[in-house]
Amino acid sequence: MVVNAFIELLDCGTSNYPGSSRDCILLAACEAHETLPQSAECPADVFTSCLTTPIKMTLRWFCTRSLLHESLDSSLIDKIPGRQNDRKTLLGELNWIFTAVTETIAWKTFSEGCLDRIY
Repeated sequence: MVVNAFIELLDCGTSNYPGSSRDCILLAACEAHETLPQSAECPADVFTSCLTTPIKMTLRWFCTRSLLHESLDSSLIDKIPGRQNDRKTLLGELNWIFTAVTETIAWKTFSEGCLDRIY
């Protein structure tokens, strides 16, 4: 429904807003006729969990698909020590690596001029 409302907003024209709405990137987990993917292990739907807690979701995804999944204790993910903004801690180092990989994918995926406007 959000995607449809956004498209409708684009079609109506947004002259009341500064900049162009065509420069926006809209992230959506599914189309209006689809059901949002959910999981009992996630505090919200899977897509929102990936956006709000990417490190935990990445580790959960890995643990469930690892060859060692039967011997891995996924409750340890919530006990990773440190702070995300402190690279000297385990959680901070994981956050730094995840951010570097994500930004590299973004820079390789989007056109040159597109990301210049984001930063």
